[in-house]
Amino acid sequence: MKVAKINKDMIMRAALKLILEHKSSASLTIRDVAKELGCSHPNIYNYYSSMLELRWDCLLRAMEEMMEHTARNLTLEGDSDSRFQQFFLVLCAYFLEHPGYYRLIWFDPMGESIPEHAVPRLQAPGLRCGIFALNLYPELGNPQVAAESMLMIHRYFHGEMSTIISGRVIPEDFETIKKTRGAQLPVADARLHQRNT
Repeated sequence: MKVAKINKDMIMRAALKLILEHKSSASLTIRDVAKELGCSHPNIYNYYSSMLELRWDCLLRAMEEMMEHTARNLTLEGDSDSRFQQFFLVLCAYFLEHPGYYRLIWFDPMGESIPEHAVPRLQAPGLRCGIFALNLYPELGNPQVAAESMLMIHRYFHGEMSTIISGRVIPEDFETIKKTRGAQLPVADARLHQRNT
């Protein structure tokens, strides 16, 4: 794509597109992004001092898109347990469709320290998860306990998701999952099964 004039948002969108295509940001360079935009790589440096700075902006945008997707796809129907399960199924389906974002958020190198401006945006998903859990389960008592509970559950989810995204799951495992859950296979699990068979 050849562009006459670039801006910061265009650069980030081009980088995100490449991350989705390559399923990672680890090997992405400023030159790759410039090529995608049809400009010379020094033009990118007018907006970003390094690939790491651009990668941080991409990570934050990917997290925001993940939260927006999850909020859009959750329903208010069902009991607390089914809505809780739906939350993780929606999240799972999103990452299966966007493995590059998953790797960007959880695996790709991000330098030695977190930029100060990124801290509140990195904390936002955890805070929202805590509020979500407290709304479903008021017996958790307070936002801190709810957030800590969700963090523990999310760590388990992350471990499972990591094995899937990294391709370390045996397809036969999904047959077992289907049998233990009976005839009802949620949409996210169906996509998971199709991806690994």
